[in-house]
Amino acid sequence: MEELLKNFSPVEIILCTWLITKVAIEVVEKFDWGKERIRKIFDSDYKAQEKQKRLEDKVGNLEKFYEEKKRVDDGFAHLKDVDEKILGELSDIKDTLNEHIRVDDERNADSIRAYILRFNMELVRGILHTREDFIEVLSKIDEYERYCRSHKDYRNNRAVSAISNIKRVYGERLEKRDFL
Repeated sequence: MEELLKNFSPVEIILCTWLITKVAIEVVEKFDWGKERIRKIFDSDYKAQEKQKRLEDKVGNLEKFYEEKKRVDDGFAHLKDVDEKILGELSDIKDTLNEHIRVDDERNADSIRAYILRFNMELVRGILHTREDFIEVLSKIDEYERYCRSHKDYRNNRAVSAISNIKRVYGERLEKRDFL
């Protein structure tokens, strides 16, 4: 069934289905022995004319149908080319966007690391901080460590000591209750 669908377009399948159905109906009508047979005997000339007219209509309709099918198929072929071009461009845009996101995330992590290092430098120089300052830097540390865990290739060793020192000083200040 899949091979049938691959080899024929939906329009061709619909046309074949229609023709098969029509042929089946005509076969059934030919075997109807009742009043249709009697009417056929008396109206054979009329029926022949009707059949000729229907046949001519069908041929005309089929010609129009095939012309329209060809036009539609040509349009689909053009659209397929356009779709492939758009998909290629979207892939390029996606790659560029992913690179921008990666660079932006690294820049944000670098900024957080700079904040952590600056805060640690202030502690080393003896500058006192409030408890809220420590809570803020600890939340930045959490964010930075989360980023480092999820991005194994990010260089992380530059803030490990500073983070350790900030946590140690926070613990001491918490015990002594001597925040600014």
